[in-house]
Amino acid sequence: MVLHNRDDCIETDGSTSVYVEDTYFECNTFFSATGGTGAGREFVMKNSLVQMKCMPDCRTKKTPCAGFSPRSATARLWKGIDPAMKLHIESSIIYQEDRTKNGLSGHLLKRNASTTFKNVIVIWGGAGAWPGPDKPPGVTITKDKTIWHIAARSG
Repeated sequence: MVLHNRDDCIETDGSTSVYVEDTYFECNTFFSATGGTGAGREFVMKNSLVQMKCMPDCRTKKTPCAGFSPRSATARLWKGIDPAMKLHIESSIIYQEDRTKNGLSGHLLKRNASTTFKNVIVIWGGAGAWPGPDKPPGVTITKDKTIWHIAARSG
């Protein structure tokens, strides 16, 4: 079953920590933690697949996703993360199909000073080089989509 989530795949507004393992996500915005304080909160994801998918989006006036239907877009990985919240991604793959409607900030991997990555692959599906403003330690960026297809099939 394919689930297209046009909003946040994971949302924890308030004061909850989140632990994710062995999960497959297809979404527009990946993780939202608006409201509340980040103090004492953490987001941990291990052994998971995240596809930042181009989907119809009537909220956008242009189509950042080349080759997709009119008014299609993908959004950002992180939304509303308090700087005090700890983020840790490990042994996971993130496939960003194309540019986000949020501009370069939508491609930001390291959301705050306490964001850590270990053995994370980011697959860039858009034209040209990865547009993200950062490439943190522990992250490999590639355009090799076969990595995604193999992982998604075996997942």
